[in-house]
Amino acid sequence: MRSELLSTLICLNCGSGQMKLASTMSDDREVREGSVQCRHCEAQYSITNGIVDMLGEPPDWIAKEQQGWLTLLGEPAPALAEQMLLLPYLPDPHWQEHAGNFNEIIDRIDLHDAAVLDVGSGRTWSARWLKRRGARQVVACDVLRAKYIGLETADIFMEADNIFFERVLCDMERLPFASGSYDVIFTTASLHHANDLTRAFTEIARVLRSNGRAFIINEPVRRLRSPVNMHGNLEIEVGINEHIYTIDEWLKAVKKAGLRPQLLLPDAVIRSVKQQKPTQFILENNQVNYLPWINILGRHIMGLQSVLVRVYQNHAIPLMLIAHKC
Repeated sequence: MRSELLSTLICLNCGSGQMKLASTMSDDREVREGSVQCRHCEAQYSITNGIVDMLGEPPDWIAKEQQGWLTLLGEPAPALAEQMLLLPYLPDPHWQEHAGNFNEIIDRIDLHDAAVLDVGSGRTWSARWLKRRGARQVVACDVLRAKYIGLETADIFMEADNIFFERVLCDMERLPFASGSYDVIFTTASLHHANDLTRAFTEIARVLRSNGRAFIINEPVRRLRSPVNMHGNLEIEVGINEHIYTIDEWLKAVKKAGLRPQLLLPDAVIRSVKQQKPTQFILENNQVNYLPWINILGRHIMGLQSVLVRVYQNHAIPLMLIAHKC
Protein backbone atom coordinates (compact mmCIF):
# COMPACT_ATOMS: atom_id res chain seq x y z
CA MET A 1 0.00 0.00 0.00
CA ARG A 2 1.08 3.55 -0.73
CA SER A 3 0.11 6.67 1.19
CA GLU A 4 -1.81 8.04 -1.84
CA LEU A 5 -4.58 5.52 -1.14
CA LEU A 6 -5.41 7.37 2.10
CA SER A 7 -7.10 10.13 0.09
CA THR A 8 -9.96 7.79 -0.86
CA LEU A 9 -10.15 5.32 2.05
CA ILE A 10 -12.89 5.79 4.64
CA CYS A 11 -13.32 4.21 8.04
CA LEU A 12 -16.02 1.55 8.03
CA ASN A 13 -16.61 2.11 11.73
CA CYS A 14 -17.47 5.82 11.68
CA GLY A 15 -17.36 6.86 8.01
CA SER A 16 -14.54 9.35 8.47
CA GLY A 17 -12.05 9.94 5.67
CA GLN A 18 -9.37 11.10 8.10
CA MET A 19 -6.97 8.15 7.98
CA LYS A 20 -3.29 7.90 8.91
CA LEU A 21 -0.66 5.36 7.91
CA ALA A 22 1.75 3.58 10.23
CA SER A 23 4.49 1.56 8.56
CA THR A 24 6.47 -1.21 10.21
CA MET A 25 8.10 -2.54 7.03
CA SER A 26 8.44 -0.98 3.58
CA ASP A 27 10.28 -1.79 0.36
CA ASP A 28 11.03 0.24 -2.74
CA ARG A 29 7.47 -0.28 -3.95
CA GLU A 30 5.18 0.21 -0.96
CA VAL A 31 4.38 -0.30 2.71
CA ARG A 32 4.36 -4.07 3.12
CA GLU A 33 3.48 -4.32 6.81
CA GLY A 34 1.77 -1.83 9.09
CA SER A 35 -1.65 -0.37 9.66
CA VAL A 36 -4.11 2.36 8.73
CA GLN A 37 -5.83 4.12 11.60
CA CYS A 38 -8.86 6.39 11.68
CA ARG A 39 -7.98 9.72 13.27
CA HIS A 40 -11.60 10.18 14.37
CA CYS A 41 -12.56 6.92 16.11
CA GLU A 42 -9.10 5.28 16.20
CA ALA A 43 -10.30 2.13 14.44
CA GLN A 44 -7.31 0.27 13.04
CA TYR A 45 -6.92 -1.71 9.81
CA SER A 46 -3.90 -3.95 9.30
CA ILE A 47 -1.60 -4.04 6.27
CA THR A 48 -0.12 -7.44 5.41
CA ASN A 49 1.95 -8.14 2.28
CA GLY A 50 0.94 -4.69 1.02
CA ILE A 51 -2.79 -5.42 1.31
CA VAL A 52 -4.89 -3.26 3.62
CA ASP A 53 -7.56 -5.29 5.40
CA MET A 54 -10.81 -3.32 5.41
CA LEU A 55 -12.89 -6.48 5.85
CA GLY A 56 -12.10 -7.45 9.42
CA GLU A 57 -14.26 -10.23 10.79
CA PRO A 58 -16.29 -11.24 7.72
CA PRO A 59 -19.99 -12.19 7.81
CA ASP A 60 -20.78 -15.87 7.58
CA TRP A 61 -21.49 -15.91 3.84
CA ILE A 62 -18.11 -14.33 3.05
CA ALA A 63 -16.27 -16.67 5.43
CA LYS A 64 -17.85 -19.63 3.62
CA GLU A 65 -16.88 -18.09 0.28
CA GLN A 66 -13.26 -17.69 1.39
CA GLN A 67 -13.05 -21.27 2.65
CA GLY A 68 -14.75 -22.60 -0.48
CA TRP A 69 -12.17 -21.04 -2.79
CA LEU A 70 -9.34 -22.36 -0.62
CA THR A 71 -10.88 -25.82 -0.90
CA LEU A 72 -11.02 -25.57 -4.70
CA LEU A 73 -7.44 -24.29 -4.86
CA GLY A 74 -6.03 -27.17 -2.86
CA GLU A 75 -2.25 -27.42 -2.68
CA PRO A 76 -0.80 -24.90 -5.17
CA ALA A 77 1.33 -26.46 -7.91
CA PRO A 78 4.71 -24.88 -8.79
CA ALA A 79 3.50 -24.13 -12.34
CA LEU A 80 0.67 -21.89 -11.08
CA ALA A 81 2.83 -18.76 -11.08
CA GLU A 82 3.53 -19.17 -14.79
CA GLN A 83 -0.17 -19.79 -15.48
CA MET A 84 -1.11 -16.60 -13.64
CA LEU A 85 1.08 -14.59 -16.02
CA LEU A 86 -0.95 -15.93 -18.98
CA LEU A 87 -4.34 -14.82 -17.60
CA PRO A 88 -6.82 -14.31 -19.16
CA TYR A 89 -5.17 -15.71 -22.31
CA LEU A 90 -5.05 -19.36 -21.32
CA PRO A 91 -5.56 -21.90 -24.14
CA ASP A 92 -8.91 -23.34 -23.10
CA PRO A 93 -12.47 -22.44 -24.28
CA HIS A 94 -13.64 -20.98 -20.95
CA TRP A 95 -10.74 -18.54 -20.67
CA GLN A 96 -10.74 -17.80 -24.40
CA GLU A 97 -14.33 -16.56 -24.06
CA HIS A 98 -13.38 -14.45 -21.04
CA ALA A 99 -10.38 -13.02 -22.88
CA GLY A 100 -12.42 -12.17 -25.97
CA ASN A 101 -14.99 -10.28 -23.92
CA PHE A 102 -12.25 -8.55 -21.94
CA ASN A 103 -10.56 -7.37 -25.14
CA GLU A 104 -13.91 -6.21 -26.52
CA ILE A 105 -14.71 -4.07 -23.50
CA ILE A 106 -11.28 -2.70 -22.56
CA ASP A 107 -11.02 -1.03 -25.95
CA ARG A 108 -14.10 1.01 -24.97
CA ILE A 109 -12.57 2.32 -21.73
CA ASP A 110 -10.72 5.61 -21.75
CA LEU A 111 -8.03 4.82 -19.20
CA HIS A 112 -5.90 7.91 -19.76
CA ASP A 113 -5.37 9.57 -16.37
CA ALA A 114 -8.25 7.48 -14.94
CA ALA A 115 -8.68 6.25 -11.38
CA VAL A 116 -10.03 2.70 -11.66
CA LEU A 117 -11.58 0.40 -9.05
CA ASP A 118 -11.48 -3.29 -9.97
CA VAL A 119 -14.31 -4.82 -7.94
CA GLY A 120 -14.08 -8.54 -7.20
CA SER A 121 -10.61 -8.59 -8.70
CA GLY A 122 -9.74 -12.06 -7.38
CA ARG A 123 -6.37 -13.03 -8.83
CA THR A 124 -5.98 -9.40 -10.00
CA TRP A 125 -5.12 -10.25 -13.62
CA SER A 126 -7.65 -7.63 -14.74
CA ALA A 127 -6.07 -4.97 -12.49
CA ARG A 128 -2.74 -5.81 -14.09
CA TRP A 129 -4.02 -5.18 -17.62
CA LEU A 130 -5.94 -2.05 -16.62
CA LYS A 131 -2.72 -0.62 -15.25
CA ARG A 132 -0.70 -1.71 -18.26
CA ARG A 133 -3.24 -0.05 -20.55
CA GLY A 134 -2.55 3.36 -19.01
CA ALA A 135 -4.76 3.91 -15.94
CA ARG A 136 -3.29 6.47 -13.55
CA GLN A 137 -4.43 4.56 -10.47
CA VAL A 138 -5.84 1.04 -10.15
CA VAL A 139 -7.23 -0.37 -6.92
CA ALA A 140 -8.06 -4.09 -6.84
CA CYS A 141 -10.51 -5.18 -4.16
CA ASP A 142 -11.83 -8.59 -3.18
CA VAL A 143 -12.75 -10.77 -0.19
CA LEU A 144 -10.03 -13.28 -1.15
CA ARG A 145 -6.44 -12.81 -0.02
CA ALA A 146 -4.62 -16.09 -0.72
CA LYS A 147 -2.08 -16.25 -3.52
CA TYR A 148 -3.36 -17.84 -6.76
CA ILE A 149 -7.00 -17.12 -5.94
CA GLY A 150 -6.86 -13.70 -4.29
CA LEU A 151 -5.10 -10.38 -3.90
CA GLU A 152 -1.67 -11.75 -2.99
CA THR A 153 -1.38 -12.94 -6.61
CA ALA A 154 -0.70 -9.28 -7.48
CA ASP A 155 2.94 -9.64 -6.39
CA ILE A 156 3.54 -11.96 -9.37
CA PHE A 157 2.26 -9.35 -11.84
CA MET A 158 3.91 -6.34 -10.23
CA GLU A 159 7.30 -8.02 -10.12
CA ALA A 160 7.04 -9.33 -13.70
CA ASP A 161 5.85 -6.03 -15.23
CA ASN A 162 7.44 -3.50 -12.87
CA ILE A 163 4.05 -1.90 -12.26
CA PHE A 164 2.04 -1.05 -9.15
CA PHE A 165 -1.61 -1.19 -8.20
CA GLU A 166 -3.29 -1.13 -4.80
CA ARG A 167 -5.03 -4.11 -3.16
CA VAL A 168 -7.79 -3.76 -0.59
CA LEU A 169 -9.47 -6.64 1.19
CA CYS A 170 -13.13 -5.66 1.47
CA ASP A 171 -16.77 -6.54 0.78
CA MET A 172 -18.19 -5.28 -2.54
CA GLU A 173 -21.45 -4.51 -0.70
CA ARG A 174 -19.60 -2.21 1.71
CA LEU A 175 -16.82 -0.50 -0.20
CA PRO A 176 -14.38 1.41 2.06
CA PHE A 177 -13.96 4.31 -0.36
CA ALA A 178 -15.23 7.87 -0.33
CA SER A 179 -18.16 8.77 -2.56
CA GLY A 180 -17.15 9.89 -6.05
CA SER A 181 -13.61 8.47 -5.85
CA TYR A 182 -13.34 6.66 -9.19
CA ASP A 183 -13.71 7.49 -12.88
CA VAL A 184 -14.09 3.85 -13.89
CA ILE A 185 -15.26 0.71 -12.12
CA PHE A 186 -14.50 -2.63 -13.71
CA THR A 187 -15.65 -6.10 -12.77
CA THR A 188 -15.46 -9.47 -14.51
CA ALA A 189 -17.35 -12.61 -13.42
CA SER A 190 -17.63 -11.33 -9.83
CA LEU A 191 -20.90 -9.53 -9.12
CA HIS A 192 -22.97 -12.73 -9.23
CA HIS A 193 -21.14 -13.71 -6.02
CA ALA A 194 -22.70 -10.77 -4.17
CA ASN A 195 -25.18 -11.59 -1.43
CA ASP A 196 -27.34 -8.60 -2.46
CA LEU A 197 -26.93 -7.52 -6.09
CA THR A 198 -28.79 -4.22 -5.70
CA ARG A 199 -26.69 -3.27 -2.71
CA ALA A 200 -23.50 -4.03 -4.67
CA PHE A 201 -24.63 -1.78 -7.53
CA THR A 202 -25.63 0.92 -5.05
CA GLU A 203 -22.09 0.93 -3.69
CA ILE A 204 -20.68 1.01 -7.21
CA ALA A 205 -22.87 4.03 -7.99
CA ARG A 206 -21.81 5.77 -4.78
CA VAL A 207 -18.04 5.53 -5.37
CA LEU A 208 -18.29 6.45 -9.07
CA ARG A 209 -17.67 10.07 -10.00
CA SER A 210 -20.29 12.04 -11.92
CA ASN A 211 -20.33 10.85 -15.55
CA GLY A 212 -18.30 7.80 -14.53
CA ARG A 213 -18.94 4.35 -15.96
CA ALA A 214 -18.97 0.82 -14.60
CA PHE A 215 -18.03 -1.99 -16.98
CA ILE A 216 -19.52 -5.38 -16.10
CA ILE A 217 -18.54 -8.46 -18.12
CA ASN A 218 -18.54 -12.26 -18.08
CA GLU A 219 -21.42 -12.59 -15.61
CA PRO A 220 -23.76 -15.58 -16.07
CA VAL A 221 -27.27 -14.72 -17.27
CA ARG A 222 -30.20 -17.10 -16.90
CA ARG A 223 -32.77 -17.21 -19.69
CA LEU A 224 -36.04 -15.57 -18.71
CA ARG A 225 -38.17 -18.71 -18.46
CA SER A 226 -35.40 -21.06 -17.45
CA PRO A 227 -35.64 -22.48 -13.90
CA VAL A 228 -32.78 -21.97 -11.47
CA ASN A 229 -30.73 -25.16 -11.47
CA MET A 230 -27.64 -25.26 -9.30
CA HIS A 231 -27.62 -29.07 -9.04
CA GLY A 232 -24.09 -30.39 -9.31
CA ASN A 233 -22.50 -26.94 -9.06
CA LEU A 234 -19.13 -27.61 -7.43
CA GLU A 235 -18.68 -24.04 -6.21
CA ILE A 236 -21.98 -24.12 -4.32
CA GLU A 237 -21.10 -27.50 -2.84
CA VAL A 238 -17.96 -26.06 -1.23
CA GLY A 239 -19.79 -22.99 0.11
CA ILE A 240 -19.18 -20.35 -2.58
CA ASN A 241 -22.01 -17.84 -3.05
CA GLU A 242 -23.39 -18.37 -6.57
CA HIS A 243 -26.35 -16.73 -8.31
CA ILE A 244 -27.54 -16.81 -11.92
CA TYR A 245 -29.79 -13.81 -12.51
CA THR A 246 -32.02 -13.11 -15.50
CA ILE A 247 -31.28 -10.03 -17.59
CA ASP A 248 -34.40 -8.42 -16.10
CA GLU A 249 -32.94 -8.88 -12.61
CA TRP A 250 -29.58 -7.44 -13.69
CA LEU A 251 -31.20 -4.39 -15.27
CA LYS A 252 -33.52 -3.85 -12.29
CA ALA A 253 -30.56 -3.80 -9.88
CA VAL A 254 -28.62 -1.35 -12.08
CA LYS A 255 -31.55 1.04 -12.44
CA LYS A 256 -32.47 0.83 -8.75
CA ALA A 257 -28.93 2.00 -7.95
CA GLY A 258 -29.54 5.08 -10.09
CA LEU A 259 -27.35 3.99 -13.00
CA ARG A 260 -28.27 3.88 -16.69
CA PRO A 261 -27.58 0.47 -18.27
CA GLN A 262 -26.24 -0.06 -21.78
CA LEU A 263 -26.16 -3.65 -23.02
CA LEU A 264 -23.52 -4.93 -25.42
CA LEU A 265 -23.05 -8.25 -27.15
CA PRO A 266 -20.27 -10.59 -26.03
CA ASP A 267 -17.38 -11.04 -28.42
CA ALA A 268 -18.14 -14.76 -28.77
CA VAL A 269 -21.68 -14.03 -29.99
CA ILE A 270 -20.48 -11.56 -32.60
CA ARG A 271 -17.88 -14.01 -33.92
CA SER A 272 -20.33 -16.92 -33.90
CA VAL A 273 -22.96 -15.06 -35.88
CA LYS A 274 -20.38 -13.87 -38.39
CA GLN A 275 -19.42 -17.53 -38.85
CA GLN A 276 -23.14 -18.42 -39.08
CA LYS A 277 -22.98 -20.69 -36.03
CA PRO A 278 -25.58 -19.14 -33.69
CA THR A 279 -26.93 -22.57 -32.68
CA GLN A 280 -24.15 -22.92 -30.10
CA PHE A 281 -26.11 -20.49 -27.91
CA ILE A 282 -29.00 -22.17 -26.10
CA LEU A 283 -32.49 -20.98 -27.04
CA GLU A 284 -35.66 -21.42 -25.01
CA ASN A 285 -38.37 -23.59 -26.59
CA ASN A 286 -40.87 -21.67 -28.71
CA GLN A 287 -38.91 -18.44 -28.43
CA VAL A 288 -37.78 -16.16 -31.25
CA ASN A 289 -34.18 -16.57 -32.37
CA TYR A 290 -32.84 -13.01 -32.33
CA LEU A 291 -29.25 -13.84 -33.16
CA PRO A 292 -29.65 -13.74 -36.99
CA TRP A 293 -30.72 -10.08 -36.58
CA ILE A 294 -27.14 -9.36 -35.63
CA ASN A 295 -25.92 -10.67 -38.97
CA ILE A 296 -28.45 -8.49 -40.80
CA LEU A 297 -27.97 -5.30 -38.80
CA GLY A 298 -24.30 -5.67 -37.95
CA ARG A 299 -22.87 -3.39 -35.29
CA HIS A 300 -25.90 -1.07 -35.56
CA ILE A 301 -27.72 -3.52 -33.32
CA MET A 302 -25.55 -2.33 -30.44
CA GLY A 303 -27.75 0.75 -30.23
CA LEU A 304 -30.99 -1.22 -30.25
CA GLN A 305 -31.31 -1.87 -26.53
CA SER A 306 -34.79 -3.41 -26.78
CA VAL A 307 -33.49 -6.04 -29.21
CA LEU A 308 -30.49 -6.76 -27.00
CA VAL A 309 -32.77 -7.28 -24.01
CA ARG A 310 -34.65 -9.92 -26.04
CA VAL A 311 -31.38 -11.59 -26.99
CA TYR A 312 -30.37 -11.88 -23.34
CA GLN A 313 -33.84 -13.05 -22.33
CA ASN A 314 -33.80 -15.92 -24.79
CA HIS A 315 -30.17 -16.97 -25.18
CA ALA A 316 -27.62 -18.32 -22.72
CA ILE A 317 -24.86 -15.74 -23.18
CA PRO A 318 -22.58 -13.95 -20.66
CA LEU A 319 -23.42 -10.40 -19.62
CA MET A 320 -21.68 -7.41 -21.22
CA LEU A 321 -22.98 -4.17 -19.71
CA ILE A 322 -21.92 -0.56 -19.19
CA ALA A 323 -23.61 1.26 -16.31
CA HIS A 324 -23.47 5.04 -16.67
CA LYS A 325 -23.64 7.50 -13.78
CA CYS A 326 -25.26 10.73 -14.94
